[in-house]
Order: sequence, then structure tokens, then C-alpha cells
Amino acid sequence: MVTKNRPQTATESAGLALLGEEGKPCKIQTSPTLGMARSWAYVLRNRNRWARSESARDDLTKRARTDLEALGVTKEMLHSLSGNSVLEIQIPYVSEGEGWAERLFPWEFVLHAAFRSPSKTVPVQVVRHLKCVDAAPSAPARSGDPKLLIVESMPGRLTGLYTFESLTNEEKLVASSLGVEPMVLKNPTLPRVAEQVKSYRPSIVHYAGIDNHQASEFLKKKQSGATPETVIDGLMFSDLFGNPVAASAVEVADAVTRAKDASPMLVTFNCYNTAKRIAALAVAGGAAAAIGFHDQVVDEVAELLLAQFYRALKLSSGWSVLEALKSVVSSVEQERDLLTSTGVVLWSRTSLIKASKDTEARASVLRENVRLESLKPLAPETDLADALKAEVKPNEKLNYSLLHNNRNVFQTFKIVKVPLGVVRGVQVQVFLQAGGEIFPYEISQDLKEPVWDLNPLVRIGLTSQLSRTISESIKTTLSVKVTCGSYTIYHQTHRVTLLPLDQWQDDETDRGWLPSFVMPRDPAVLRIVDAAQRYLVALIDRMDAGFVGYQPAKDWPGSGDLQSPVDTQVRALWWALLSELPLSYINPPPTYPAKAQRVRTPSEIIDGRRGTCIDLALMMAACLEYVDIYPVLFLFSGHAYPGYCVSEDAHNRLAQLFYAPLEGRRRPATWQASSAIAPGCWAPKLIRSCWN
Repeated sequence: MVTKNRPQTATESAGLALLGEEGKPCKIQTSPTLGMARSWAYVLRNRNRWARSESARDDLTKRARTDLEALGVTKEMLHSLSGNSVLEIQIPYVSEGEGWAERLFPWEFVLHAAFRSPSKTVPVQVVRHLKCVDAAPSAPARSGDPKLLIVESMPGRLTGLYTFESLTNEEKLVASSLGVEPMVLKNPTLPRVAEQVKSYRPSIVHYAGIDNHQASEFLKKKQSGATPETVIDGLMFSDLFGNPVAASAVEVADAVTRAKDASPMLVTFNCYNTAKRIAALAVAGGAAAAIGFHDQVVDEVAELLLAQFYRALKLSSGWSVLEALKSVVSSVEQERDLLTSTGVVLWSRTSLIKASKDTEARASVLRENVRLESLKPLAPETDLADALKAEVKPNEKLNYSLLHNNRNVFQTFKIVKVPLGVVRGVQVQVFLQAGGEIFPYEISQDLKEPVWDLNPLVRIGLTSQLSRTISESIKTTLSVKVTCGSYTIYHQTHRVTLLPLDQWQDDETDRGWLPSFVMPRDPAVLRIVDAAQRYLVALIDRMDAGFVGYQPAKDWPGSGDLQSPVDTQVRALWWALLSELPLSYINPPPTYPAKAQRVRTPSEIIDGRRGTCIDLALMMAACLEYVDIYPVLFLFSGHAYPGYCVSEDAHNRLAQLFYAPLEGRRRPATWQASSAIAPGCWAPKLIRSCWN
């Protein structure tokens, strides 16, 4: 539900506080503005772009401390809280339409960044206490094994995004981890969920499905007419005819807490975009605790995290949600999904930190107990057909340049182990047929964890003559075999397409890989640089002039806006192309897939004297890279420009675009074509990029 946000009152902001394990609150003087909350949400949402950059993380640590200090969290307060392994952010709640920025703000990530230091060996776990005003308390805890309700919702056309096989495996994982028989609702209507919650009175509700935003993007690709502007926060359910229908966060919260005298002790939403509103409103409606995700999370990582969480919850003292979550989040921080612990959010209706002492010590014991349990041998009578399931979905099209950039061969490739215990000697074989050659990938491993994600592991070496010279799309096969001893878990041959070496796909998934086609070692680049040498000598009037990139160049004449050593080197390259290697425009070579374009190499451009705007931009970028100047590629609707950074510092500041939005920041000093550098009519003009 989209609502207008009003400024926070002094009373409301006064209720915002940080608590450490000793329970002493540190008052937050000022609520975050909606702009600040959205800015940090943007940073977290784009974590895959920058999470492996130490400099980016250092910058964000400084920014986190600055913004927290602006909210009243002083350096002294941070220092006093630095020894805690668990922090609780206390957020007042009056109504759904109030305090929106406080709930949107990614406290987990910002505090994680602020406390980041080599000396802090124990990662901080941040949880949220939704302090409800004038609301009845949650129902008292119930004794005995929990009653589990699992809602699997992937109705109608949405089954193309996930399959019920995947949801069924998740159902088995959750039930096995908790050790209980669940009630399962498959593709229910929302009133049906509310009815079952009221009659069955579950203590744990687990939703496995899709949120409205992800569903909208999927249906939009299917030309359903849905647009992001019309999407409300919430989840997808079925209507009376089995078609997908969006339910608002308020409606979902009301349904999962319908049994007011026996509200769930935990509601888990295993889907995107559920932390800021859906999970919070479930707690406001009466649930003792709720778990959601800030934005996107790798499905296999979420499954592993939740399976281990439920197993730890079962082994914890008194079904402690805090101890269980603390014991598992750091163990599933995989290289491909960094900062997992800052993307998952735990809301509680009562303060968890006040009721728990020595959380880290308890979590460590719990973590060890879970580890020891996972090392037990699998029961001899276990039927492997029921115990192990493989989910395999390869990419339909494979391209050399994409795989060269460490992209995944599969959309999904995971093995799910339902029962507890180690499965010895699981073997995986993947074979790609490329002409007369076969490229294998093989691995054998004991399966201890409930989910083994092979997607970041399987890599195919495309070193054959065919893959390096293919000029048209070719149909071939990808064979996958997964075995355990004499039992075959999965064996199937999939048909895939090898795309031409020079084909680039201009869509949301592959557009960012255009720099893969920058080829500074192409022979034509050396010809261009050699031709540019005489222009460089003339421009600076020195016989010993050389292309020195960003190295300090003494005695270079001029200090104007376009007379720096870097600018002069670029001008020399540009004049060489204009005067000695003049080029004309030509349409791209024919290709058949939608939004695909064949890209020419610099040698093809120079020899043929022609290229598209993208071809020419890539060639200029290759020349810049060859002389050690950072190139930039600008893509506009129907056109492309090459650009360059005037200094290494400008490049570093430009890189901040990957982890910070433009709101509230100064724009580049120059984002326009420079006629002083690029006179004439050569088809893309050059952009000089510096940053203030």
C-alpha cells in the first residue's frame, strides 16, 4: 500500500533507540529522512556491484559513520556499542502510514558498515524491535512442538518463474529442519490462508512464493501490461480461477495473524522485498516475530540460511529466534552473495535483547550443535530417491565473452538434501559438446549442508577452435549427470545454443558486459597509436613525447581546461583517426535474436573503414586502454559515445556511481561532447568525464 509520508514528530523520533546486550538504550535524536533511507536502500540493493571492492567498502564505512552521527549516534555511542555481538534497533509504530523512513532505512547494513574494522572479529547481528503504541501484546508462547503452516504460492503464469518442484523441495527442507509435519497450502487464495490460520492456529507460518514487485517484472516481460508504477508492496496469491492476484502488505499481515488469541510466534517470508513493510506489519498485527529480506537474495542462499535457521531454532533453548538467527547468518555468507546478514531482517514485537544475555556465547554453542548434527551419518534405511533432489536449468544460450567473464552456465543448478546426515560421495559431471570436442566439468563431494549450490562452481572452458571462431549460432548439447554410488540422482541432456563470438545482447541482463568487447591488444590499435605519435609530438612540440597515461608529465605546455597531459594524449589519438584513418558509418552485420548486435573488432573497422557507433566507441576505448587511460562507454537510446577519465582520482569518484545514487550529489563537471577534442563529423563524439 503506497501512502504519503509526513514528517516525524518529536514524540515518535524520541522512541528510536539502539540497545546493546546490556540493555542500556542509546537514544537516536533524529529520524532518518526518506531521502537518506532510499539512498542507503539503493546502496544495499546494488551490493553485488561493489561488495568485493575494499575501497568502496571503506568509503561506505565513512559515510555510514557520518550519517549515523547526523542522526545523533555519536562516535562515543558507537564506541560504547562496539563490543556487542547483537544490537537491537527500537522503532516506534503508530500506524502503517507513519514512520515509513525508519522502517525503510537498512539499519542492519549501515550499522554493519559503521562497525567494520579489522579488530572486530565477532560480526554484529542487528535485529529490530517494533515498539507498537496502543496495541495489544502478542499471544503468549505455546508449549510443545510448533504447528507449521507452509504457504506455497506460484499461481497461473508465474509458474514460469519458479516451479512447484522447487517449492516442494523447500517445503520438505523446512519441515525436516523443524522435525514436524506441516499443513501445506498450494496456490491458495488469501481468504483461504486467513481461514486456515484462524482454524489451524499455527505457531510458525512460512511463505514460499513471490512478491508483487518481482512478479510485476516477470509479467511485464510476458507483455502483461503490468508496470512498476502500479505495483504495491505485498505478495502474490491465487484468485478463485487460479490466476495471480496481488495482495497488499496490510492484507497479508491481517491474514497471517487472523488467530488473534494465538498469533504465530514466527512468520517467515522467503521472497524479495518483504522486510520493510510486509514483515513489519505482520509483527504489528500480532506475530511475535517475522523474518523478511530487504530486496533481492540468491534463492539458494536464502534456502540454505532458512534451513539452517529452522534447524538451529529447533535445537535452541526455548525456541529462541534471536539465538537461532545469530548462529547461522555468518556461516552462509558466500562469496557470490556477500553481506547476507545485512539483507535479512528480523522484526520482533517484544524486545529480544532484553530477554537474552550472552547471546554470542549461546549462539556459538548452538552453531556447534547444528554442525555436529549435520555430521551424523545418514540413516542406512534412507531412500536416496526421497532424500536427494537435483534442480537443473541451464541457460539456453551460451556466449564465449559471457563465460569468459565468469558468468554462470546454469540459471539453476543445486542439489537439495532433505534429511539430516551426511551423504557420501555425490558426483557431478557436466559435458558441453563444441564441434568435435567435449568440455567437461567434474566434482565429487560429501553433502553435509541441506543445499549444495553448484551454480558458482560449474565453469566450462571454451578454448576450442569452434568456440573462438564461430560466426553463426550453433545448436549443441549440454549433458548433466549427478550420482551417488550406484544411484543416479539426475541424468539429462539439454539443448543449448552457442552464440557467435562477436554477438552482444542489449538487454537488462547482458548490457553491462559490453566492455568485454574492448580489445586493446588488437593489431589495429597499435596502428592507431603509432599514427597518433606524430600528432602528440606536434601538440606538445617535443620530439621525446610519449603516451604516459596518468603519469606526471613535466614541461607539458598549457594549463587550460582541455590542455592537461591526459587530454593532449586523447587529442592525438583522435586526430590520428580523423586525419589518417577516416571512418564512415555502416549498419551492424545481420543478426536474428531480438536486441542482439554483432560487434566488429578494431581490425575489421580499420580494414573496412566503417563501423557502427558502438563499434567505433569500443575501438576508441581500446586505444585509450592501450595507453593506460581509463575509458568509459556511454549508452544512450539509439547511440553510444566513448569517454575517458581525466585523472585516476576522477575514475575513483566515478566508480562511486556503483554504490551511491545521484540524489543530493554533484553531477560530473562535463558530460557533453567536447568540440575542442572532437572536431569533424566522426560518428561518436568523445565525452570528457571529470567529477567534482
